[in-house]
Amino acid sequence: TTNYYSILPDCATVSDLGSTNLVRKTTITFGTGTTSCTFRGRTLKGQIILTRTIGTTFPKIMAITFNGFYINENKLDGVSTWTREMIGDGTTLHPKNTFAMTGMTLTTTSGVYTRNGQRITEMTAGFLTRSSPTDNVYSTYGTFTTTNPAGDKFTSLIESATPLVSKMACNFSQPSMPYPVSGILKISKNSHYATIDYGTGNCDNLAMLSIDGGTASQITLGN
Repeated sequence: TTNYYSILPDCATVSDLGSTNLVRKTTITFGTGTTSCTFRGRTLKGQIILTRTIGTTFPKIMAITFNGFYINENKLDGVSTWTREMIGDGTTLHPKNTFAMTGMTLTTTSGVYTRNGQRITEMTAGFLTRSSPTDNVYSTYGTFTTTNPAGDKFTSLIESATPLVSKMACNFSQPSMPYPVSGILKISKNSHYATIDYGTGNCDNLAMLSIDGGTASQITLGN
């Protein structure tokens, strides 16, 4: 505990909810009763419950459940889940992480927002050379859908056949190019959509953008 530092405010308490040798269940409670908790300029109240598997076997799973949890006057409900797997063996061994949202809702004075979906990230290169991050390569795919109070649906889709590929070497280049080097992202709102093609593997800040299936034009990322 000598080198332990908590980012939680003093008005948050951490308690164990019946952990076992296989599962650790922890509750963070913000405030007490009707008393809220102020943290970084925001008023928090309610609970965040963390349930995660422990040990050396895979997959490792952590579920984040929001129980009567408020940020200011906005109420957050639902479950987010992180799943970590190890794929392949020998020289092909690498981690695969899945982040999923199930029935996530945000209730505001304007109405209710909902979000569902999952996003998967695989470390497809560099795992066996942990001391050298410059050869790390990540592949990301999946979809999320958000519905606003007016009923509009916003979706971000990355097909597994055309994942977004990111190379850490691009982050360390001069100038830094922290953008995907390939893959296709489709962003839609109701019946309209935009498609962004990140290229064929080069470290740059260029991509091709098309709207509703029209002719693609080059854009500069970061502008």
